[in-house]
Amino acid sequence: MANFYDIETSYIHRYSADVLHALQQKTTRLRNFVTNKPDCRGVAEFIDKIGTNEALDKVARFADSPVQAISHKRRRVSAQPKNAGFFVEGFDTRRMNYDVFQPYAEATSMAMARKMDATIVDAAFGSAYESDGGAMDGATEIVWNSTNFPKQFIAKNFFFGTRSDTMSGIQNTADDASVLSIDKLLKARRILSEQEADQYDEGGNPLYFIVCSASQIEALLHSTQVQSADYNNIRALVEGQTNFFAGFQFIRYETMPTTGSGDSLVESVLAFHPQGLAFCSWEEPITEIERRSDKSFVPYAYFEMDIGATRVWEEMVIQIDCFKTA
Repeated sequence: MANFYDIETSYIHRYSADVLHALQQKTTRLRNFVTNKPDCRGVAEFIDKIGTNEALDKVARFADSPVQAISHKRRRVSAQPKNAGFFVEGFDTRRMNYDVFQPYAEATSMAMARKMDATIVDAAFGSAYESDGGAMDGATEIVWNSTNFPKQFIAKNFFFGTRSDTMSGIQNTADDASVLSIDKLLKARRILSEQEADQYDEGGNPLYFIVCSASQIEALLHSTQVQSADYNNIRALVEGQTNFFAGFQFIRYETMPTTGSGDSLVESVLAFHPQGLAFCSWEEPITEIERRSDKSFVPYAYFEMDIGATRVWEEMVIQIDCFKTA
């Protein structure tokens, strides 16, 4: 006997064809702010560096003409191929409500973009390779550490000292020293300025950059210095939209190098000028898609790029060590 609930037998289950990617960094954040060299060839690219010269006082009439030597050095950037790929089984697609191939490709493209940034950060804090004295191979290792380049490192406990400036309302305390602080930013800006690194380009765009995690930005926002009224003339910083402050453009990057663990976890913050770092590209990301006869003719997508990076001028790269808060 029929009843009013029989109609429920014909109900259907409908599934969305929308696909949501996991939260992740989707594009490169650093490449556009360093020196770029496209269309590289060979196993390595070389960046020539020319030193400074000095004007001399002419102290006598008809004096001999000066003959001065200007230093030449060369940095080597080795090609580092990167790749990724995936299969999509035919019956998987038939059993799903959407074509998984496109979201897989999107996820892989995002991974390639993140790899560009990781290559730049690794180059900033890693060894560079240089040649001078007539050599051309770039075989001399330039190790990045505080012993070789003490002026380029700002310690995790760096602190100008307690002071109170009644005109600006600045309050410095030792508690601010362990994380990213105004003192550390001012110190980094001074280091770059003393090297005559231009702070802005001809169009007024900033050339001093800070690369740090959200944890360090949060610490900066909560510091007593930033909460001072006269330091909060950058409205975006007060509203949590930190992109320019204390002469730096901020770039948020969540996989900065760390050392230690637990309450002693130290995270490195990168300050740099675009001339301090170089990114070289032998091959921009390419994608090849084919049906593999050796794999039951299922589609295979292959991604590849050939890239490299180096630190060019140590004077334009600064490592700021900070405790990473939970």
